[in-house]
Amino acid sequence: MQTFTRLKYGKLEDKLARSRIVNEEDLPQGKVVLGTTVRIRDIDTREEIEYILVSEVEADIAFDKISVSSPVGKGLLGHAEGDKVEIKVPKGILKYEILKISRGGKQ
Repeated sequence: MQTFTRLKYGKLEDKLARSRIVNEEDLPQGKVVLGTTVRIRDIDTREEIEYILVSEVEADIAFDKISVSSPVGKGLLGHAEGDKVEIKVPKGILKYEILKISRGGKQ
């Protein structure tokens, strides 16, 4: 049990050592980036979905928080309102239109 705890502690230390604080004013405005809330419309079904893009450790689909390293997160990064994106996922290609980008949680 102690070995497992030390390994877990070591991984946390490593993550902290590699982390950095990101100032919101340093992030591009009007683009999907870490920490933004993005409202998208599925082009095929017309369903609207809202996600918050977060780090891997914060991801929680129950709270609509998806990782920026997930296929959908990666596919949305860097895009702007009005952009149409095609995202390859294991089940095929998802087609979305970006409707709204905001900061500070769900609106």
